[in-house]
Amino acid sequence: MIKKVQVWVVHDDEVLLLKVVSDRGGGWHPITANVEKKEKLLDCAMRETFEETGLTGKHGEMLPLDFSFEYDGRWGHAIEHGYAFILKKKPASIKIDSKEHTDFKWVSLKRADRELSFDSQKEALEKLKCIRSKI
Repeated sequence: MIKKVQVWVVHDDEVLLLKVVSDRGGGWHPITANVEKKEKLLDCAMRETFEETGLTGKHGEMLPLDFSFEYDGRWGHAIEHGYAFILKKKPASIKIDSKEHTDFKWVSLKRADRELSFDSQKEALEKLKCIRSKI
């Protein structure tokens, strides 16, 4: 089974969405990535956050969303675990990986679900909203 992470970058009441390149499916998504062999989920979430946005632990704190789901994808059966990266301060810029993404945007938590393509992302977003209300 393939292990994956889904990371929501959050500042106040906004989330960061990345526009995926068309040959990878297109659309607006949070950060998603495969976990490497022997890599811990949290380590993967931090690594991918840095690789896909340039943000590091000095910018915020990674929290588990207590949400995971299984699905059959292009490369086999996978389980994806949700995380939220809570920013201390909204960055002036985001450094996206042009091999994976063409653009980024900040969207309100209320509006974000309208931008998403997958129910699993919408479910993770609902978990994020619950956690956000407690912080």
